[in-house]
Amino acid sequence: MAYLGQLNDATRQGIKRAALSKNKPEFVQARLFDDDCAEPEWVEINGNAVRVENEKAFGGPWLALELVKLLKLDDFLQEQFTDGNEHVPWSLVSLILVICRPWSFEL
Repeated sequence: MAYLGQLNDATRQGIKRAALSKNKPEFVQARLFDDDCAEPEWVEINGNAVRVENEKAFGGPWLALELVKLLKLDDFLQEQFTDGNEHVPWSLVSLILVICRPWSFEL
């Protein structure tokens, strides 16, 4: 596990230079640090004190999207909604609202 919280000045400048560089070759990742950069500093952490916050569910929305594709619901919605001046098509908005709806089932 790498600790990225507090960066020293040299590391901060390397990140800034990489982000602002205009001479980036296409499809090649820019270097984040200088070649003469020191070894990373490893910090010991208390694993029992680590907590997860704001986690996002992935499996349910992914499965819903796969079912939408399988049933061709996306094609159906595109046929039903006319295109306008919106940046996000209404067919996509409706799919997002359905897939991201909080579901609660009582058995």
